[in-house]
Formats: sequence, C-alpha cells, structure tokens
Amino acid sequence: MTDEINVGGKRYILSRRAAEMSGYSQDYIGQLARGGHIDAQRIGGLWYVEMESLLNYKKDSDNQKPEPPKPSIQQDPDTLVFFDGKEFISASRASKLSGYAQDYVGQLARSGKVLSRQVGTRWYVDREALLEHKKEKDALLAAVQANAVGIRRNEPQPLEEAANPSERPLGLHFNYAPEHADLLPRLSENPSLEEDRTKPEEEIHAIPIHIVRRESSVRHQTAPQSEISKTPSRLWQYRTGVAPKLLAVLSLTLILGVSSLIAFRGIAGSFAGNPAKNESFAVVSGALGGLDGVTAMLERLLVPEIIYRRSR
Repeated sequence: MTDEINVGGKRYILSRRAAEMSGYSQDYIGQLARGGHIDAQRIGGLWYVEMESLLNYKKDSDNQKPEPPKPSIQQDPDTLVFFDGKEFISASRASKLSGYAQDYVGQLARSGKVLSRQVGTRWYVDREALLEHKKEKDALLAAVQANAVGIRRNEPQPLEEAANPSERPLGLHFNYAPEHADLLPRLSENPSLEEDRTKPEEEIHAIPIHIVRRESSVRHQTAPQSEISKTPSRLWQYRTGVAPKLLAVLSLTLILGVSSLIAFRGIAGSFAGNPAKNESFAVVSGALGGLDGVTAMLERLLVPEIIYRRSR
C-alpha cells in the first residue's frame, strides 16, 4: 500500500501523511473530505487528499474570523423621548419595567412623586426616578415584613438598575450582568439585648394538679434514759380501783396487825415451855411467808409502774 497515488494527473497522498504535514488530525481531514471542502478520493476505505487543496483550506480558515450576530434593537419612538438630556419613558413601558400598574404610574406622574412630562394625553416619566421610587418602596416593604415575623435583617444592598436596551454593549453571544445580592436573608448572630429588655417578663403562676402527701420517716433510735415516763397517778386508780391514800392506810394497818400477831405469838410461846416454842417458830415462819406474799402484793400495788416509750 503506497502513501501516494496519481488520479487524473493529480497527486493524492494518504490522510495519515497529510495530517502529519498539515497539523490537522486524521479524523478532521476525513470529515473535510466527506463534506467536500477539499479535493479527496476514497480508495479501499482510505482517504487520499490533494495536499495543495488542503493547504489552501487551512490558509483560508486562518484568515477568516467569526463574527457574532448583531442583535437588532428596535425602539418604539412612542415609548422613549428625551427632555433636557434625560430619558423619559411612556406609562405603558414604565409599567412593564417596574411591575406597577399603568394607572398607578399615571397617578405617580400626576402627584409629582416622580419626574414626569405630559405630551398630549400621554404621560412620560423619568426612568431613573421611577427605579429609585421602586427601590425605596421595595426596601420599606421588606423591612415591614421582616419586623412582622421577628427577623432582623441587615440593610438591603442597592439593587442594580434595569439595563437600558439602547445602552447594552454588543457582546459576542451573551451579556453578563453582575449580581451580588444575597439569596437568603442574613440572620443576626448576636441579637441585641435591648429587645429582650423591652419585652415584659411573663409571670409564671404555678397551678397544682394534685397534692402528694409525704409520710414522715420513722427514725429507729433507742430512746434516751431521760425520756422514761412514769405512770401518772390517775392510772393507779383506774388499774387498782382504789385511791392511793386508801391503799396506804390499808397497807399500814395490815403491817401493824401482822407485826402485833407475831409479837403476841412469840411472847405466848416463851411462857408455854419448850414444846410450845417449836410451834411458835413454825407459826413465825408461816407468818413470815405470808408477810412476803403481802409485801409482793403491796409492791405491785404501791410501786409506780415504769413504761418505756420509743421516741418518734
């Protein structure tokens, strides 16, 4: 397979070699050949191009410069007039530019809130004055809405003025306008304490739903000796059924009677002789046993009962 062929008296070279000589890629040379931009022949699935036609195409493409399409701006003479070097637009165009209703634009013009001129029956307003009025009203509305919802916002940045079609630069294909406005409102990181101070403090009234009574805990401690209480005198009368004074008199009488009986028996035994003396001893021992019983009974009756109570 050769890199060069002669067809009809013309010299054709292989597309691969032509790419090395011209600086184009082999695929781009094949695209030019299929499009008919250069003289080429297809033989056996390979493209053979005439080198002179390829170099002429390259030279012509280097000399050509692409020119972007120029936008055609058509202005309606009825919507744009100039007075004293200032641009005035009609009420219908001002309504589209600002978003206001056409009647409201006419009202602003008649009241003198924006610079305006009346030509015949039509009103023309200053474009810059109208945009300044819109910017002021938008900032006021944003501040009112922010205060209504309790959001602190920084001062809004100045809005970019609407571009005038007559002053638009003629770019290649696109016109870029810078935009530095925030997409979301900025929240203050350190809100002032004055707002909190001005707000009245809310009084909190506790409303009990139910009352829980707590039982006092019992302390398990040994009662000191000073807390030993004695049975009062009224308990004696209740338990024995006899007054304390009467019991004392009865006890004293019983003791004297027993003592007299013992003494009498001892004296009588001493006069009766020895046999009787033994009997007197038995009587005395029996009397002593009975005296012990009486003494125990009197002790239970007369001695006050001691009650030990545990402190709570």
